[in-house]
Amino acid sequence: MVGRLPTGVNPYLPVRNFVVSTAAGLERSLLRELEEIFSTISVPPEHPAFAEPPPPPSLSIVRGGVECTVTSQVPGSISCPDRYIWSSVLSSRVADGVRVRMRPKQQCSWEKHLNFLLRDVKWGEFIPLEAPVPEIVVKSVNSRLYHPKHIARFV
Repeated sequence: MVGRLPTGVNPYLPVRNFVVSTAAGLERSLLRELEEIFSTISVPPEHPAFAEPPPPPSLSIVRGGVECTVTSQVPGSISCPDRYIWSSVLSSRVADGVRVRMRPKQQCSWEKHLNFLLRDVKWGEFIPLEAPVPEIVVKSVNSRLYHPKHIARFV
């Protein structure tokens, strides 16, 4: 299964995909709350390049949370989508965490293929070089690479 961009998304503009998690059964409440929070995000005056607020993220309910996909309107700039991530973390009363997907989901059967996919990730956008190594959580479903600890060490 290859991750795909939503219809109408320019593949040359940066895309940030994240999942805001919540307790089971609260997904619809979280969706409504995020719609309200995201509708209040505006353009800060110090960024004249953004003549208007970024388009709101596409939201969809997934098991245990809400998946959000945000596209920056300026090539090479991801700061606008990051505002949505921070707003969901700081303003939501229902959310209990945020998982940022560093790349779209993709089927991977071999270590060499995994290595190739990991080279594409722009690690510096997520983790500063001087920061300690964060906790790495791996999920493997129906894959030849089945041992999560082995995959985490590889990452």
